[in-house]
Amino acid sequence: MKLSIVFSLFLIYSYISAQEFLSTTEYNSRLFSNKYKSLINYRQSSTDTLGLPFFDDFSYDSDYPSNNRWIDSNAFVNRNFPINAPTIGVVTLDGLNKYGLAYGNTAYQYGPADSLTSKPIKLDTFNIADSLYLSFHYQAGGNGDEPDEEDSLVLEFFMKDSSWLSVWSSNVDTFIYNNEFNLVKLPLLDSGYYHNAFQFRFRNYATISGNNDHWNLDFIFLEEGKSINDTAHYELAIKDFSKSILSPYFNMPCSHFTSTHLVDSLHMVVTNLHNTNFGADYDYKLIDISDNSVLNSNGLLTTPGFQNDYVLGFEQPDISGLMVNNDSLELKIQFEIYKQGTVFPSNDTAGFDQLFYNYFSYDDGSAEKGYGLISTGAQLAVAYDLSHEDTLWGVFFHWAQIESSKENELFTLSIWNDIDYNNDGSTQDSIIYQEDFLTPTYVDSLNGWSYYALDPQIVKEYTQDTTFLLVSGRIYVGWAQTTSEVLNVGFDANTNNKDKVYFSASGYWENSQFQGSLMIRPVVGKKQILASSVIEPLTKNELMKFWPNPADHFLFIQNRGKQTFAFIYDKLGQRVMACTLKKGYNKIDISQLSPGIYFLNIEMKSGTQKFFKY
Repeated sequence: MKLSIVFSLFLIYSYISAQEFLSTTEYNSRLFSNKYKSLINYRQSSTDTLGLPFFDDFSYDSDYPSNNRWIDSNAFVNRNFPINAPTIGVVTLDGLNKYGLAYGNTAYQYGPADSLTSKPIKLDTFNIADSLYLSFHYQAGGNGDEPDEEDSLVLEFFMKDSSWLSVWSSNVDTFIYNNEFNLVKLPLLDSGYYHNAFQFRFRNYATISGNNDHWNLDFIFLEEGKSINDTAHYELAIKDFSKSILSPYFNMPCSHFTSTHLVDSLHMVVTNLHNTNFGADYDYKLIDISDNSVLNSNGLLTTPGFQNDYVLGFEQPDISGLMVNNDSLELKIQFEIYKQGTVFPSNDTAGFDQLFYNYFSYDDGSAEKGYGLISTGAQLAVAYDLSHEDTLWGVFFHWAQIESSKENELFTLSIWNDIDYNNDGSTQDSIIYQEDFLTPTYVDSLNGWSYYALDPQIVKEYTQDTTFLLVSGRIYVGWAQTTSEVLNVGFDANTNNKDKVYFSASGYWENSQFQGSLMIRPVVGKKQILASSVIEPLTKNELMKFWPNPADHFLFIQNRGKQTFAFIYDKLGQRVMACTLKKGYNKIDISQLSPGIYFLNIEMKSGTQKFFKY
């Protein structure tokens, strides 16, 4: 690991000259959340034996590999870390375990990390003459961390004598970093492979002190009757699609939506993995999640025959009428292709949820890296444009823990209604709220967001009148450093709003050099609006409060006491979820629960409370 340390130090020094810094995270907040969700904990599958063909393109909605094909759950299924993947999903091997935490506990620790192991496959009825090939596509780095020279991705086969044989690796002699997906095809030419419990597994060697050294895998295929030059598959698949109907925001409040916030059009990219022309029927639907009704559809259309990739465009639907009298709105955009005679149906459907809550966000909710500043007194300001005057109640931050905790480092929450980003004196920096002596908190709620409510008394010091902060036009939300430590807010590499990010380290403002979006979400609107907002403070004698009831996607719990535990039971008394409650505001994702009556039990004297999930 010596080469990596030296290289990392050179990188740090080059970033210091610019005063901003990108780094890999120490945990994966999505997988960390699953540690507490007993309903979606990966269930170890039985070791039943599979037949051929064996195929997985990881296009399904899950954080873990399917237990219909794989026996372990260490790798991470996602759509965030790849760049230009063959199909819409990949599985990623990195330096984190299945709970999203580092395998190692010391900085720059190196060693074996993730594994992806197939279930046993029955090959005793085949032989070398049947021309079996295992093929897969792999990418180093992608939107994550580029592996170093000593890092590797290894493929091993389980032999008839019960030993594991290394058959391929991406060592420095075979790997050239180009951020492309590379196709590998391996013939099964050893008679030791042909038994009734053949398996293969991928393993990676990495820096295991954090979310480092990423390898993305896609389209893993074991089949018979192939040759080394046969790279075609009789298959159409969705390769890419729009991720939001909005621009520049990824999510925003209903009341601030205007038609100018819509992207010009939506798209879906369909890829033909065969070497002959063929097409498919396709459609697009806009769905109201609350009742699953279809609000808009383009109807069934047909592509011409094509090879390689085909881009399909869709007109943006008018959703302005949906915003009227709505404090919140949950929509689903779904893309589908209908094909005949192709092999795999799992990659025929893709889409995303478009959520209109009470906050603005540029990010998609996934932190691929951490962003920070390296200078005492440095300031960060992210611009947000409001459509009308509104009340600002607080700010959500996703703090990305890197090598060590920053929970003891202080920062100042800062809000401006103007900054001199041209550095020409034409305007002055105008602070409308500043709160000192705040610290980052990690995974404060199950999805990794920490909420900082504005202090009414500090607000009144600035307004000289009200205890709530009215804002309009463009505002800037960020912080001022009181330390040279890098605080590391979440950095989303899949959206790009660098033009909204400003920092000042030497008395003048600069735009960020990094393409991406910072995970900072200002909360606006009515005082009591919906699940993602903060409610009225607890009274003096209250230690715990939860809302909303009934609940849909999230349950919020305010805890004034010490850290404790919360348990959710169904009406039969079976425990279906458990989580840790930190002091302060906690946000619990209950979207995996079926509609019904549930009981919330918190380990304290408050007893059991009933709530409804709809």
